[in-house]
Amino acid sequence: MIFSGVVLGALPVLAQGPAWGSGVAGTLSGNPIFGTVGDGAGTMNGEVLLLLRSADPARRRMGIDQLEGLPGREPARLILERLSDSDGGVRARSALALSRLRLMEAAGPLVDHLGDADSTVRAAAAAALGHFGALPPGLSGRAASSLARALGDAGHEVRLSALRALGDLLLNQAIPAKELPLLIGPVLLRVDDENVGVRRAAVVALGRMGPLGGFGLRDPSPRPFGLRDPSPRPFGLRDPSPRPFGLRDPAERAVVPLLGRLSDSARDVRAEALVSLAALQATAATPAALRLLRDPAEEVRRQAILCLGSFRAAAAVPELAQILESGPEPLRAAAAVALGQVARPGPEPEPRPGPKIDPADRQGEAVADGARAAAVAALLRGLSREELRPAAREALLSVGVAVVPALAEQIEKGPGGQEEIGALVGLLAELGAQAPAPLRSRVGATLVGELSRGRLPKEQVVDALGGVGDRASAAAVAGLLLDGDAVVRRHAIEALRRPGLLDERALHALLSATADEDPEVRGLSIEALGDLHAPVAVPRLLEVLARGDARTRTAAARALGGFGNPAPGPALDGKIAQGLTDLVVTARTGDGEPRARKAGAEALGRLLARAPGLTRIVVPALTAALHRPGNARGEGAAKEVLIALGAVLRGHPDELGREALLGLAQSSAEAHTPEAALALSALAALSAMRDPASATRLQRLLSHGDPLRRLRAAFALGCLLVEAPADGPVQGLLSTLASDADPRVRAEAAWALSRLRPGARQQARVVTGLRQALLRGKTDGDAGERANLAAALAILGQADPGDADLLLDGDVAVRANGALLLGLIAPSSDGLRARLRALANTDEDHRVRRSAALALSGKAEVGPATALRRRHWLLLSYVDYDGRPLAEARYRLSTPEGLIRVGVTDARGGGPEELLLPGRCETEVVDEGGRGK
Repeated sequence: MIFSGVVLGALPVLAQGPAWGSGVAGTLSGNPIFGTVGDGAGTMNGEVLLLLRSADPARRRMGIDQLEGLPGREPARLILERLSDSDGGVRARSALALSRLRLMEAAGPLVDHLGDADSTVRAAAAAALGHFGALPPGLSGRAASSLARALGDAGHEVRLSALRALGDLLLNQAIPAKELPLLIGPVLLRVDDENVGVRRAAVVALGRMGPLGGFGLRDPSPRPFGLRDPSPRPFGLRDPSPRPFGLRDPAERAVVPLLGRLSDSARDVRAEALVSLAALQATAATPAALRLLRDPAEEVRRQAILCLGSFRAAAAVPELAQILESGPEPLRAAAAVALGQVARPGPEPEPRPGPKIDPADRQGEAVADGARAAAVAALLRGLSREELRPAAREALLSVGVAVVPALAEQIEKGPGGQEEIGALVGLLAELGAQAPAPLRSRVGATLVGELSRGRLPKEQVVDALGGVGDRASAAAVAGLLLDGDAVVRRHAIEALRRPGLLDERALHALLSATADEDPEVRGLSIEALGDLHAPVAVPRLLEVLARGDARTRTAAARALGGFGNPAPGPALDGKIAQGLTDLVVTARTGDGEPRARKAGAEALGRLLARAPGLTRIVVPALTAALHRPGNARGEGAAKEVLIALGAVLRGHPDELGREALLGLAQSSAEAHTPEAALALSALAALSAMRDPASATRLQRLLSHGDPLRRLRAAFALGCLLVEAPADGPVQGLLSTLASDADPRVRAEAAWALSRLRPGARQQARVVTGLRQALLRGKTDGDAGERANLAAALAILGQADPGDADLLLDGDVAVRANGALLLGLIAPSSDGLRARLRALANTDEDHRVRRSAALALSGKAEVGPATALRRRHWLLLSYVDYDGRPLAEARYRLSTPEGLIRVGVTDARGGGPEELLLPGRCETEVVDEGGRGK
């Protein structure tokens, strides 16, 4: 389960799920597959090597089975060696294993084996090539010609594998457009193949040779094959200028054969032909697609519907409307999608050259406008029927803002069922917010009118008004704060808080609502006052802070902490600081009290960031509270007081605060006691303060008996490296990285070293230490440690071509961080670009694909240049489904630049983070196998 947020300050994130450890070791029948030798290199287990060297081919295949899926280059190298085995079955098994590894060095040998004497090997080699998201430079032409030859193979399995591989490679643009003329002829020959699977694969490949099928939309090269000629041509006519055979647009040559396959005896071939014609925008297929609306096969009819929608065929609207209203249920959703495509505004799709058609069939602008109106009308009728409503709603949303006037008119014209009107109002809420101001005013007026009609619950209409954000409707919404129904009042306040509605006109109503009989209304109104930033509201907020219940005090603290410009002023700032401090240090009991104190702590941090002069008032009160008996034992308000100290002193060292925090951090409390938890919270506050004077005492904690204490001390020392990179902290972290027995502590030390200030004289030593740890970790290390090491090298801007091994790692975080690390050198390396393209196209994890794409774009925000912008922080709280803290749980934090940091929560489920770039974060708890929860 992944949670996301924006790093703007202290942002609590709840990650739900059980807590697990993270040790990962590869095993085979209870025996280690890898051992380690002195230099950190891996060695294969003897049992596996014996299998690979056996005279029995079956045992050699068994050896490949046991190697497959293991991380690192050594298993992949051994599988690649078996590609030259004397037994065809072993070679084929090796090829299939390499397809899943996507080892770039294997691409060339796989191309060679397309000419293997064994047809099973040829088929396996072709299938393996199809899994590559990119090919090494210079190999794509040889791969294309070899696959083209394989299309004439006597074995239909080879032809099928080769066509599927071509289709996948074209989809991923692993074969450049300039190779298409070489491929189009052999593929066209297979359209008439006697094997139905081969015909189907050929039809699929043809659809990927055009602008929508894989080329032209993403290929940045100027005018490659597959892009339409931008010059205007008569609809349905080919370019009259002669071109040598083989140099025409491959998509143009594909249209007529695809039209022929619409009468194929196999329904799968007919269906795929329609898909490919739609991808090629071959609008000459419109009459044939209309005929296929009566095909006996339901899937063919569905693809015909979608094909006509992609053509935005005006002639198809009556039949599409009929299918939506009375056709078979599985086809109705497709008809709604197609009608939505027809209804979209804008120029009609440029026709793909094909057979001549009657000029009377051409769509003029008037015909297109009529078709759009008819399509919208059909979809609006669909809203009146329960079984059609979801599909019609999605289709209307796809049309966009252009459908808003029709929606408003439908609401205003009179009677309609509650469900239908509700759907129309919901659509207006979603689309009205995107509309230009005059149209948004029309939407607001329609919705305000609906309030008086009373056909829907008021709260439903109010929610829609909030979504639209038309300022003219603010008065009507504010008036509902006096409604007799508390539910309506709640929704009215929530609507007012949406962008565009809240202003000074709502101030009086909101102040009155802070005394509402409903506690939810009181809390929401207080939060709204904070959004309004009106200094006149401060006295009332302070009154609530002192006398309210836990819910309203939490809201008041957040509201007071949110004040910025205009600021209340020095006098009110002092009163706010005193009120928030009293809230934090007062250990009231009851549900919600810790949340209220935490809100006060975070608000103090925001207040003092704006008014640092108040530190002299707040810090003594907070440090004094730490010495109260209950707090000193880690009970009462201790946790929130420490959060407040960290927030107040963030980046501003203070001697009184430092001594209080270090005293707690160095306590002799046993692990897993309340006092030990207090020490960890103190270390988190010291991390935020970043006081170089604390370095020596923090360094001593790197040898503490409690691993969590060592871990948090390493984190705190890392935060100091930004301010004053002294030799002592650097050496202490390097020693921890090299010798600590706990992989979690080593991972934290790696992350801490990434904070080294750019240009520091210790940089060469730090990079050497990180490199040595990464070399050890590639074979026998912890995945979290490898991930943080790769991230640290990326932040420090220290990439090496040998880091390409990280892209083969079995751990998501390692691959993502490795991709961003390699992105620092990829623009000058065609080979690395091919590896990253393969990862961006084929990795199963979206974070890895994103990191690889960022690395390829050259826009990744890694390297020393980002150091000055790393000033944001995040306060994470991990709990299980019952709200209990997840103690010592390993988690992954995806940072705004795409790096994945692996950390461990403390005894109270906390996971503080400092020195982040601004932007969104995601976090997840990780189980023993490295899987996110």
